[in-house]
Formats: sequence, C-alpha cells, structure tokens
Amino acid sequence: ELLEVEEGCATVLMDGADALVRTPTEAAAVDRANLVLALSSLEVANIRFINGELEEPEEAGLAASNLEYVDTSESPLEYLVNQWHVGRGINLLQGAFAPPRKKNAVSILGLRVAAVAMAWIALAWILMLVEGFWASSRAAGLEAEANALYVSWFPNEGTVRNLRRSLAEKLGQTSGDSGLGFPSMTVALAEALDPSAAVRSIEFDQQGGELRVEVVMPNHAEVESLRSRLSASGLDAELLNATHEENTIRALIVMRQPT
Repeated sequence: ELLEVEEGCATVLMDGADALVRTPTEAAAVDRANLVLALSSLEVANIRFINGELEEPEEAGLAASNLEYVDTSESPLEYLVNQWHVGRGINLLQGAFAPPRKKNAVSILGLRVAAVAMAWIALAWILMLVEGFWASSRAAGLEAEANALYVSWFPNEGTVRNLRRSLAEKLGQTSGDSGLGFPSMTVALAEALDPSAAVRSIEFDQQGGELRVEVVMPNHAEVESLRSRLSASGLDAELLNATHEENTIRALIVMRQPT
C-alpha cells in the first residue's frame, strides 16, 4: 500500500538481492534472480524501478513494457516510511473514471490503409475469379460455334475430334493445277461480295472441289454482277437457281476451279 502504483503499471522497490513488486491488484516479494521472469508475466505497459536498475540482457526480456528508473538515495525502509508520511491523495482518474485516451493518429491511419488494401486485394481476387469463369464460358461457346461452322462447310466429315488440325488440313489442301481450293475460293468470294449482299450459307464439297454459296441480294442484276466478278477472279461460277423473296432475290451460286 506504500508503493505508489497506477492502473496498467507496476512499481518495483529494489532491495539488494530482493525486490518488492506491486500492481494495482497484487503485491509480492521476489528474489532478484527471478525478478525479470515475474515481471514478464504481468500485463502492464509501464514498470517503475526504485533504487535499482536492470542490466541490458534483463531489459531485453521486458521489451514490451516502458521502463522507468527512479533513484531516491534512500534505503527501502526509509523510502516506505517517507511514503507513509507523504500522505498522497487518491487518484480518482483511474478505473471506470479514467478519461479516455487519445488514439495514436499514425496507428489509426495505418489501420485504415490496411483495411483499404485488404478490400482492394479481395476485389482483385473476385475479379480474377469472374474473369476466369467468363473466359472459360466464352471459350466453350466459341468452340461450339467453330464446330458448327466447320460442319456447315464440310457436312460430309462427320464427327470432328480435333477442329484445329482438321481445319488446318482443309485450308492447306489445293485442287487441280490452278491451286484454287477452299481458301482461294473463300477469299475470291469475300472480294467479290458488295455491301448489299447477305451470305446465308456456305458449303464446300471436298471431293468435287465445289463451293456452294447461298446469298440474298436486292435484284437479279446484282446477282449476275456477283457471278461475273467471281468469274473474273478465275473461278467457274454458275448460278444454279434464284427465287424471289419479298423485295430480294435468294440465289444459289456454285464455284469451281476452271477445267
């Protein structure tokens, strides 16, 4: 009771090989050899040493607490007697009546920055998952479209096991001496088409070397003009049939390499 102590603190009165330790809730006499071990078990922020100091290795064991040294040049008994006569007042600003401590602005800023960083990391992770899922779904859709387009071009092929390899084989094939195959025919068709034409279907007969194209155009003159442009490109273009549909003409043109 004669050792002054505050909430969250401990006071140690050194007496040679012994020490008197007091906290707001308990007091004990500890020998000097076990002092650091006893103090390290206390949950206090500040430790005040009276008439004695710790060595550097001992201070390292109490790095979590603030250490304060007070030298009174009095014996332990004299110090306690003087504390009795001082009759210091009771500190009412403690416990439930203690004023709120101001939080460290740097610590608050650090917590806010950490919270924002964690939020951004979580958002980035979610976006990566969404992007991966979308890319996977998109790849599956494109693969299905590519397979459907390949089947429409080569209906006699049956089941396609490796679309990339099959298409590469088709694009690498040529027909006859002129070298006009599927790639050359489709290029010639793309160059001959004008904006008024709409392609409805394309079918390639590998065995016969024919490319059948169904197009919708405004009138017969446009259909004949397209056939002429295909013939001018070196292809044997033939109009198989043409039918009226409202204000347009649906025409079926077959292209072959010249004989």
